[in-house]
Amino acid sequence: MGHIALPVPVYHPIFFDQMYRLLKSTCLYCFHLRMAKAEVNRYACKLQLLQHGLVVEMHELDLIGAVGKKVRGGKGDKEEEGEGVEESEGEDDADTLIDKRNAFVKKTIRESKEGFRAQKTTEHITIVTRERRLLIREFMKAIGGSGKCSNCRG
Repeated sequence: MGHIALPVPVYHPIFFDQMYRLLKSTCLYCFHLRMAKAEVNRYACKLQLLQHGLVVEMHELDLIGAVGKKVRGGKGDKEEEGEGVEESEGEDDADTLIDKRNAFVKKTIRESKEGFRAQKTTEHITIVTRERRLLIREFMKAIGGSGKCSNCRG
């Protein structure tokens, strides 16, 4: 129909509190969320799965993260290594964890499209909507927690 070009960004008043929390949790130095990159990816992957109605698979995604944490925090880790080495290994672990999650999401979405699940009942839609609401609430609580940026330590 048409649009109005405004010279400044205008925020919708209904979403102002969420926008304020998001802006408040953004790092002033690197302009990313202060939350760790792997955590942001976990929430993004869960939202992608929920967008396709895959509730069970969304909960399975947490198992991938739990396995990654066990590997990183196991007894086989060397305590003699310096901090720089541990940070690079932590980044590698986070990157491999992100890659595993993204691969799982792509594979699961592709399989659900090929299998064409007929779960579009009103009960299923209600469950997906409730899970999305809970996930967004959990994300909004999680982003307000830390004062330091997990990405640049600013």
